Amino acid sequence: MEPYTQEIKTLKNLHIIVGTLTGTAQSVIMQPFKANLLNAAVLIIFGMWAYLNMAAESRSMTVLIPVFFGVMLGLLTPIIKQQNKLATYVGAGLTLLIAVALIMPLKGSIGRDDALAIFRVGTMMFFAIFALLVFIKSFMSSRSKI
Repeated sequence: MEPYTQEIKTLKNLHIIVGTLTGTAQSVIMQPFKANLLNAAVLIIFGMWAYLNMAAESRSMTVLIPVFFGVMLGLLTPIIKQQNKLATYVGAGLTLLIAVALIMPLKGSIGRDDALAIFRVGTMMFFAIFALLVFIKSFMSSRSKI
């Protein structure tokens, strides 16, 4: 086995990912419905984790907002997979809305110095922004085919 084979494969994979994000790759690695489903799963799991991690007497329904968005996005996934433009735009809009809405909880978590909450909210924001980038890339590539 050649030395550095694994490192070369890793660099090639990284090149493909970076190329996809910058629009220079030949094939799209992540499709919008997959990114949407991943985002929905992260919102549901991390949102429920945040809700269940709170003391029972101080639980607020607002903590479940990411869960509700995750459920809505999850329900849109099969329709987005069929390449329905309206569902794709609605999914992108909901994803943008939740990404922006998570800014205040992130600021609050940072203000409380709660590392676990920062991790949870930061992870939800990361996946929302990632899904949004995949949606935008999809919109741009379908626009260039016209």
